[in-house]
Amino acid sequence: MVSPQVYCDITEVYEAYFDCRSNKKRKTSAVFFEIHYERYLRELYEELNSMTYEISTSIVFPVTRPKHREVFAAHFRDRVVHHLLMLKLEPILESEMIDNSFNCRKGKGTVCAVDTMSDQIRRVSNGYKEKAYILQCDLQGFFMSIVPGKLLELL
Repeated sequence: MVSPQVYCDITEVYEAYFDCRSNKKRKTSAVFFEIHYERYLRELYEELNSMTYEISTSIVFPVTRPKHREVFAAHFRDRVVHHLLMLKLEPILESEMIDNSFNCRKGKGTVCAVDTMSDQIRRVSNGYKEKAYILQCDLQGFFMSIVPGKLLELL
């Protein structure tokens, strides 16, 4: 008898839940999930391994600061899956990332980015003795312009 494919084990689902919960303890969705979290995590585990898991509809709301935009927020249950995916994919992705990519990476952040940029400016300008140029830009609407089918094909 062939055992079914196991894509994740229950301890990974729990680890993803506790990781997800650490930043969302006071959110209403997290509180409701926590009431029956053991049952919900078991259901999630079974759905993921039987490939019957379906993503819930996101909650959409406008934000005006720092700039006007729409935010798509996943349900807490889906956030647990996001954390599970990151726990599995982060080691693979980290090995492929360039050193000068800082956003959403452990051990990297704003301070590290500023320090790296200062070092590069100092190097390129020969200790601030020569002119150096910096391009600062924002690719407006970048993520909204991604074609999902093409992204899936590339992945």
